[in-house]
Amino acid sequence: MKKRKKIAILLLSAMLMLAFSMTLLAAALPSISAGKPILCYTLKSSGRVYAYTAANLRTKTGGYIECPTDECRILKISGNAVQVKYPVSGGTRTAWFARNEFTTYNIVNGAAEKWTQKTKANSYKHADGKDAYGSISAGDVCYKLSESGSYMQVIYPVSDGYKMGWVAKDHKHDDAGAGSTARLIEDGTYKVASAINNSYVWDIDDASSANGANIQLYRDNGTNAQIFQFTYNQDGYYTIKNVNSGKAVDCAGGASSNGTNIQQYTSNHSCAQRWKLKSAGNGYVSFICKCNGKMADVSGGVAANRTNIQIYQPNGSTAQKFKLVKTAALGNTGNHGGAVSPKPSSDLLFPLKGNIRTSSGAKTNGYRCDYKASAGTPVYAPADGKVTFRQTYSVRYGKLASYGNHFIFTSSDGKYEVKCAHLSQFHDVSLKYKSSLPYPCSASKYSCKTVNLGKKREVKQGDLLGYAGQTGNASGPHLHIEVKKDGKAVNPASVFETWK
Repeated sequence: MKKRKKIAILLLSAMLMLAFSMTLLAAALPSISAGKPILCYTLKSSGRVYAYTAANLRTKTGGYIECPTDECRILKISGNAVQVKYPVSGGTRTAWFARNEFTTYNIVNGAAEKWTQKTKANSYKHADGKDAYGSISAGDVCYKLSESGSYMQVIYPVSDGYKMGWVAKDHKHDDAGAGSTARLIEDGTYKVASAINNSYVWDIDDASSANGANIQLYRDNGTNAQIFQFTYNQDGYYTIKNVNSGKAVDCAGGASSNGTNIQQYTSNHSCAQRWKLKSAGNGYVSFICKCNGKMADVSGGVAANRTNIQIYQPNGSTAQKFKLVKTAALGNTGNHGGAVSPKPSSDLLFPLKGNIRTSSGAKTNGYRCDYKASAGTPVYAPADGKVTFRQTYSVRYGKLASYGNHFIFTSSDGKYEVKCAHLSQFHDVSLKYKSSLPYPCSASKYSCKTVNLGKKREVKQGDLLGYAGQTGNASGPHLHIEVKKDGKAVNPASVFETWK
């Protein structure tokens, strides 16, 4: 008798807990019932989805939903299962299905976001936006579940219950999580300087006018490829266009994942081309993309030529802060020189940044110096000029020796030649030989040859050229540097300035 009483108490407790959880669900999402179901289609737009006899999803009934054509009604939610009424020949049938056949979002926990729709928006059956599925009216209370590409899955009210469909991200209530719609700057042309180093600004790669051309950081060179037209829209977001190309600043594919590229693209008025400006303090602003709520971000937090601009979740770092400098559009177009005189190459900057020290225990061999640098430390172009990437290798063993991976930089006026050696890899250059002989492996010990990897490249001061390492005849990671001035070897310390 006592045993039965305990079981009864346990069952009653379980029922109360279930009732409580359902109450929480009803508070977060619309109340679902046979009278107010959620109308929807499966996530898949082709094939079939199979039914089960119970919410434990163990035994199939033999029934199925035809994904392209069958509109379903979700009647109940239970853990990872949903009870669904679906069409069959001559009527309908009710069975249980896996929840993730309809949404990847755990709707047991409620909606990800709730808002009141401000304007009419079209909805679609699937995330590809191809098959229309009615519309959301102004004033409708909507519940966001998940995102896929340029669309988000939402639940919204209809006359006989609710629908779960897909709408374009730019049709979401504009103020949800986006902050104030106040205008921060007047319409006009601006440079966008990085808070990491104001000398580096947004730039269209190679002054291209092509769709998909990359937006990157580059040292300010006074060309239209680095000047952008800002135009304020009534929704509180700006459209930003490059003066040189006329193309809009665009979040590639309207995607929302961290690291998604920011590019230029023909203006299409999508949410991927709408940007909110948010004050970041001390005269800086952050850029928030309308379609995903993420911020424009300097990849890796490094201010150098051709560092990528991407989107990333807000983190308050300097990489997400920029200064807008009002600038008149120039008569010349183009980039990376154009009609602008290059910086005098005699002003050489050290190929490494930070605290510059010679390697512990290393000797300065005449004017050849070894400098401390851990493996993977970025190595930069010291001035405007040309660079040749090279590998020195053993003819017999086919492995790196002597200088290993190295480059020779020549300043644009021909006055300086800089050799940097033992790099682990080059930036955007494929390696022919990928392993080194055991140290020591000097050229005098092995019969060596040197091969150039492609033709000379034109570079600008601050371009990323490679990464320090210990290839070739190196006992540990460091950067070996040799400098010639007017053809004569000089002490590297006498010609380089440090980065500011």
